[in-house]
Amino acid sequence: MKLLTLILILFILQRIISLFLLIGQAENFYIWRSALLLFFLTASLILLLCGVSWRLLGHAYIWIVSILIWSAIVTLRQGVNLVTLQYILIIISVAYYILGTRWGLIYSLANIVPVTAMVFLADYTGIDLMKADLNLNMKAFKFLFVYNFFSLLFVHYFFFNAFKKTNQREHQLSLSLKQSLKDAQDLASAKTNFLSTMSHELRTPLNAVAGMAEILSMSDLKPAEKENLEVLRFSVQNLMFIINDILDFNKIDADKAVLKNNPFRLDLLLGNIYRSFAAETQAKKLEFNFKYDPGLENINLLGDKDRLSQILFNIVGNAIKFATQGSVEMEAVISQRDQQKLAVLFIVKDTGIGISPEEQHQILYPYVQKSSKSKRQFYGTGLGLTIASRLISLKGGVLKISSSEGRGAELSFELVFKIIKSGDGSAFKSLPSEKDISSLRVLAAEDNEVNIIVIKKLLNKWNIQPVIARNGKEALDAVISNDYDVVLMDINMPLMDGFEAAKSIRNLSDKAKASIPIIALTASVDFSSGQQPGCDYMDDCILKPFSAALLKEKLDKLKTMD
Repeated sequence: MKLLTLILILFILQRIISLFLLIGQAENFYIWRSALLLFFLTASLILLLCGVSWRLLGHAYIWIVSILIWSAIVTLRQGVNLVTLQYILIIISVAYYILGTRWGLIYSLANIVPVTAMVFLADYTGIDLMKADLNLNMKAFKFLFVYNFFSLLFVHYFFFNAFKKTNQREHQLSLSLKQSLKDAQDLASAKTNFLSTMSHELRTPLNAVAGMAEILSMSDLKPAEKENLEVLRFSVQNLMFIINDILDFNKIDADKAVLKNNPFRLDLLLGNIYRSFAAETQAKKLEFNFKYDPGLENINLLGDKDRLSQILFNIVGNAIKFATQGSVEMEAVISQRDQQKLAVLFIVKDTGIGISPEEQHQILYPYVQKSSKSKRQFYGTGLGLTIASRLISLKGGVLKISSSEGRGAELSFELVFKIIKSGDGSAFKSLPSEKDISSLRVLAAEDNEVNIIVIKKLLNKWNIQPVIARNGKEALDAVISNDYDVVLMDINMPLMDGFEAAKSIRNLSDKAKASIPIIALTASVDFSSGQQPGCDYMDDCILKPFSAALLKEKLDKLKTMD
C-alpha cells in the first residue's frame, strides 16, 4: 500500500510537469490526454487514502499506464521508444511488487506479447505499426526519459529496502520464537521434573501403606477384617494409578499409553469399586446403587483391569463429588456376547449439578471450568475425565455424555473383552509359590525407616533375615565384606545412590561379587522406562509400592537359578 501510494505520487508529479511542458508546445489532444491521465491518477490516490482496496487501485493504476502506452503506440504513432519501454518495465515491476506473482505474470505478458508480435508483424508482413512519428516534443520526451529512470530506481530501492527490513523483522521474530520455544521446553522439563519428584515423594510413604497391607493380608484375619483390608489394598492400588496417570498424562493424551491384557473377574472388580465408594456416599447421605448383569458372574475376562479400574474410579468419583443430594448409580450390562467376546455397557448416573448441551464437550479437556460463576470445574478434579476419555478411546470405546443443566448427568461407554474359557488355565498367573527361599542371603539397601520395617517384615514372613544398608556406601562395603545371593537396592540414598553403588559393585575385581544379582526397589517411574543411564547396572526392577507376590516371584527365580 505504501509502495502504491508513492508510485501514484510520482506519476502525478510526472503528469503535472509534463502538462506544463506540453502547454503551448503540442497539439490540444496531447494536452487533454495528459490532463485526463492526471485526473485519473489523482482520483486513484484520493480513493486509496480514503480506504478503497489497494489491490483494486493497483489494477486501476496499471490500466491507466497501459492506456498511456498503447495510445502513444497505436493512436499517436509514437512507436516503441525508450520511454515506452520504461513504462512497460514500470508496469512489470509494479504488477509483481504490488499484486503478486500471478498478476505480475499476466500483466507482463499482456504488455510484452503485443510488442513482440508487432516486431514480427513488421518483419514478415511489412505492416509496421511501430513506425514512429518522430515529430515529438523533445523537451517532454527527455524529461520523461530521465524521470522514468529515477522512478524505476526509486521503486526498486523502496521495495528491496522494505524487503530487507521485513527479513530482519522475521529474523528477530524467529529468534524470539526460538527463545520462546526454549523457554516452553524448559518449563515443560521443569514441570516433568516436579511431577517426577512429587511422584517419588508420594510413592515412598504409599509403599509403607501398601507393604503393611500386604503383611496384614498374610495374617489370620476375620472375614470382616479381610474384606476391609481388601478395600484398603484396592484403594492404595487405585491411588497409585492416579499418580501414574498424572505423571504420564502427555503419553495418554498422545495415545501412546500401553494397555495390558491380564485375566480378571469383572464382577469382583465392580464389587471392589462399589465398596471403595460406599463410605463416601454414606457420609454425603447419597443413595449409591450398584447393578450388574447376572451374566457377568464367575466369568473370566481378558483385559487391562487396572486401566478399567481407573476409568470407573474417575467417573464414579466425579459423579459422587458433584451430587450434593439424591443418588449415584453404577451399572454394567452385557450388550453383546458370543463364544469368544463379551461387550459390556457401563453406565454411571447421578443427580448432580448437570451441564448444558453446548458445554458438554468442554468437560473432556483439562482445566476447563463450567462457568466463572461456579468457580469450579464441572465433573473434573483436574485430569479425571480427560484421562478416562483417552483410556476409553485406547480400548476402542467412546465416552458418551447425556445431561441437562440442574438435572444430573449420565456417562456411558462400551468396551469389548475376550472371554477366557474355564479350562484355559494358561491365561492365569499361578499363585505365589510356596518354594522355600529361607536360605537366600539378602542385602537390602534402603534409607527410609518405614520402608526398612516393611522389607524386614515381608522377608521375615519367608524366614529370611536381611542385612540392612542405609546408603549406597554401606551396601558396597557389605558386598565387599560378605557374600550375598541378591541385593535389593533403593536408588535415592545419601552418600552414594543406588546407581553409583551398583556401578561400583560391577567394577569389583572379584568376579563372583561383581556379578551378584541386583534388584532395584525404586519409586522413580523413569527407571522402569529405562530412561536413566544407571539402569544397565541392575538386573531387575520392582517399582514401589510393590506387592509381596511380585517380590516373592523375583526371589523364587533366584532360588531356581541356584
